[in-house]
Amino acid sequence: MDKHIRGKDGLDELEKRFRSPPETKGYPYTADKIVSKVEMAQAYVGSTYDTPSAAAETYMQIAHDSVNDGLSELNSFISGELEFLRKAIDSAGIELLSDTEPVSVAD
Repeated sequence: MDKHIRGKDGLDELEKRFRSPPETKGYPYTADKIVSKVEMAQAYVGSTYDTPSAAAETYMQIAHDSVNDGLSELNSFISGELEFLRKAIDSAGIELLSDTEPVSVAD
């Protein structure tokens, strides 16, 4: 099967990198989710009015790297699987999806 014909499964897997989907049952492990890494950095930075500690800076770097890796995967999905789907829909004469620009975070 063509790797681009994963559709919703590919999008679901991508979502799981960022967060636990709302329909997830129970109390899932979330420390590996991008949102958890950002929240941890936020907790360290927001815990004091002083200059960020070495630990806070480490967690900020982990969060930064996680967000960049996640955005890279998201943009790969947009330019790969989503573009494949968009072309298939366009060739069928259906206007369904608008153009999507790559996602970035300003430094």
